[in-house]
Amino acid sequence: MPTIHREAGFVFRFFSDDHMPPHVHILGGNGAMKVLLGGEGSPPKIVVIVGMKKSDASKALRIVEANQDMFLQKWKEWHE
Repeated sequence: MPTIHREAGFVFRFFSDDHMPPHVHILGGNGAMKVLLGGEGSPPKIVVIVGMKKSDASKALRIVEANQDMFLQKWKEWHE
């Protein structure tokens, strides 16, 4: 499970043999979440939240939005 980013107490990862569509797993805030990486003008979308407060999930989603292009590039480098 490669770590692609760390920020504000969150760890952003994906599984090396993960499935489409591109997404990132986020650990932190005493929980975890999974976010689809939009791309081509579409915003990231939360798919699953487990044990994470809404405020932490919102903060993590903002970080994904700010880094979406880099996350998508890392996904492509690893999976294509």
